Amino acid sequence: MKFSKLSPLDKRLYLEALLISVRVKLMVTFLPLRWYAHTLGKQHLFTQELAIEDSYPVIYKVSQAIIRSQKSVPWQTRCFVNAITAKFMLQKRGLESTLYLGVNKEDQKMTAHAWLRCGTYFVTGKREMGKFVVVNTFS
Repeated sequence: MKFSKLSPLDKRLYLEALLISVRVKLMVTFLPLRWYAHTLGKQHLFTQELAIEDSYPVIYKVSQAIIRSQKSVPWQTRCFVNAITAKFMLQKRGLESTLYLGVNKEDQKMTAHAWLRCGTYFVTGKREMGKFVVVNTFS
């Protein structure tokens, strides 16, 4: 959908997602994880998997804003950047979430994936998460 056709809320969320994802991309690219891990929450903890139905519209809109913002940057946005961006956006709205980091070894090749869950809703990375073994979480 074109930017001009978005609602005022969707426009704000899109711009917020775009700005945060650029900051996160720079952070992830140039800093080691140990320097910013504390901003992601406590390691090896999970938030509760309770239905927070009154927050689902906001969570869904944040998820959509991240998808839209991916199309506006000149680089490919990876799952780790998307998950952190979503986490920061949800934190700003007072919503707790869990960031999952997983790995998979297939044909002697190690791959990694990150996804974010808020309540029972997977905000980013849901499609691929089933192929990965969780090695760390941040809540």
